[in-house]
Amino acid sequence: MIFQWISQYAGQFKVKRMCQLLRVSRSGYYAHQHRLPSSRHVRHQSLARQVRQAHQRSRQTYGSPRIAVELKAAGVGVFENTVARLMREEGLKARLKRRFVPRTTDSQHEHPIAPMESFFSTFKTELVYQESFQNPEQARTKVFEWIEVFYNRQRRHSSLNYLSPEAFEAQIK
Repeated sequence: MIFQWISQYAGQFKVKRMCQLLRVSRSGYYAHQHRLPSSRHVRHQSLARQVRQAHQRSRQTYGSPRIAVELKAAGVGVFENTVARLMREEGLKARLKRRFVPRTTDSQHEHPIAPMESFFSTFKTELVYQESFQNPEQARTKVFEWIEVFYNRQRRHSSLNYLSPEAFEAQIK
């Protein structure tokens, strides 16, 4: 970490002086310049790349729990906390749901409508609030693609043990 910092500012300050101030040897700094990355560093870089790709594939909607499940399904051994740390380091965040504001005067909501409320909340968070549709046809196309391609076939649902609905149905058969 110190040697990387010295490398970053080597053009602005003398290496000898920075090494003295940071109490590291110049020979150690120059040896570090020619050293191959450690296996831990290589794994860290690989995991960071895989986390970025999984986040991108999820349309920037997944947080660390779903990305960890996604990576494990791809055969990558990783813990959720590691994914959370890498996401912080990479500046990746799941899309946050907007604060719920009741829009009805009927306070007697029944349990059977809860799944639909959950669906529409996810739908608005992951698609509607992220897009600006140019016309009704574009809106129809994007909504169809989101539901039929992403939501039903790719998106991992926590209520289905982090499986997509398609994978869940295939597991039941």
